[in-house]
Amino acid sequence: MKRIVLYTIAVVVLLGAAAVLFLGSNFQSTPELSGSVEHAAKIGAPTSGGNELIVELNESSLPRQPAIPQSMADHFESQLKAASLAFNVPERMMLNQTTTIELAIAPATQDQQAASVLSSGLSGQVVIEGTEYSLQMEARLIGEDFDIPESRQRKLVLPNRPSKWVWQVTPRKVGEQKRITLEISALLSNPQNELSLLPVQTLQRVIVVDVTFWEKVIGGLQSLDTVQASIAGVIGLGSTVLAAIGWFRRRKSK
Repeated sequence: MKRIVLYTIAVVVLLGAAAVLFLGSNFQSTPELSGSVEHAAKIGAPTSGGNELIVELNESSLPRQPAIPQSMADHFESQLKAASLAFNVPERMMLNQTTTIELAIAPATQDQQAASVLSSGLSGQVVIEGTEYSLQMEARLIGEDFDIPESRQRKLVLPNRPSKWVWQVTPRKVGEQKRITLEISALLSNPQNELSLLPVQTLQRVIVVDVTFWEKVIGGLQSLDTVQASIAGVIGLGSTVLAAIGWFRRRKSK
């Protein structure tokens, strides 16, 4: 009986030792996931020989955007020509009163300057810059606190004549440093699709204006002063006439 118990204990010990060795060998061959967000992520996977296969994910292994063929780049560049542009920059606007902002583009192939195309008497100073143009141009004038009808306008620019954009801008909020953005884009033909045009921004400027209503109030007060002065003059003249009539009556009674 004692021998049977000893044999049973020995078998249990041997089976436990075998299980420990088996689990230990499997644990050592488990693949690891390691890496760094700042550098490269590494994924380890066992090969047939038990070695670790490392795959690094860095910028060189990421897909890249295909480069534009040189022929297409030359096609786009050939559509851009030199020009001058001019636009007026109002410094101050009155609330709910419309102010005109104009933009002119004059190709360099002609003698006329862009500033000469603008209307006379525009508010503010005139800014003159060099730019590039294509056959079709688009200009947009946007401002969060302004009403600007037809803010986006597209025009044809021919080499022998200037083109002009006109916006009627009405401020709706009072305040300083109100921003109006002027964006100009050349619309280039696409050799891969004749019906589509590719916009290329050639210029962006921010016009900063102060919007106030005090000028309107002051103007009203000035008009009121003028009316009051006129009334006072009439009253003074009437008083003089009445005084003269009274003097003549007193003199006649004597």
